[in-house]
Amino acid sequence: MTAKPTPSYAERFWPVFGAGVVGVLALPLTFPPSVEASLRAAAPGIPPGLLKALALIQPALLLAAAVAIGAALAHRLGLASHLAGVNVRRRLIDEMPLAIVGGLIVGGVIVTLDRIVFSGPAATEAASLRSIVEGLVGGLLYGGLTEEAMMRWGLLALVASVMLKLARRPLDAKAPLVYALAIVLVAVVFAAGHLPAASVVARLDAPLVTRILVLNGIAGVVYGALFWDGASKRRWPRTWRRTSLSRSRVSCAGRDPGVARLTP
Repeated sequence: MTAKPTPSYAERFWPVFGAGVVGVLALPLTFPPSVEASLRAAAPGIPPGLLKALALIQPALLLAAAVAIGAALAHRLGLASHLAGVNVRRRLIDEMPLAIVGGLIVGGVIVTLDRIVFSGPAATEAASLRSIVEGLVGGLLYGGLTEEAMMRWGLLALVASVMLKLARRPLDAKAPLVYALAIVLVAVVFAAGHLPAASVVARLDAPLVTRILVLNGIAGVVYGALFWDGASKRRWPRTWRRTSLSRSRVSCAGRDPGVARLTP
């Protein structure tokens, strides 16, 4: 059976970037009144709508850079994306149960830790039902699309590639430890990335910083693990399997070549 050709760079870039842009456009929905007041105070002569649009330039540029990196590296690492059409082995609907269950578990753990360990966030400003709904929708779109495109598709692919190069392993190497370290590192960056936005709403003290880093870090690790799960189960290229078998026979005589540790 003829293997499906790898999508072009443009085909790997634009669908993921387009999804991320939807989240960027939804970002103003997450702005609390304090953020909007800060924007107006910083530039009183500029219309609020234009200020919000200008605030979207930086995340849009970060998104473009991350998606460009992911489009160049993710498919070589075996990371899967239905939008980019690379390394897809199952239907999206078949993957949804694990994603939904994982999301519910993460949400439950975060809420429980937030209430028991961190005593919940301090109420800084009253919120109407409309602002709550808008914040939820904006958070789901920006967090579920834009942040995942930047952190997992782009940054995780970059960090894993660099670590594999430093370890002198090929990009398609099965290296669980490398990916575990990359996932944790990206999760730390993901968690720390929430600090600037939090500083606009509240003063950053040790308890608040700890809360943001721990809760978002847990989420980042789980999201990274779910994203990598498909790569860890991928079918290795036929040329790599032949090379691996020959090396294991030469350097690991008497051992099972299927489990022998190989050096590139």
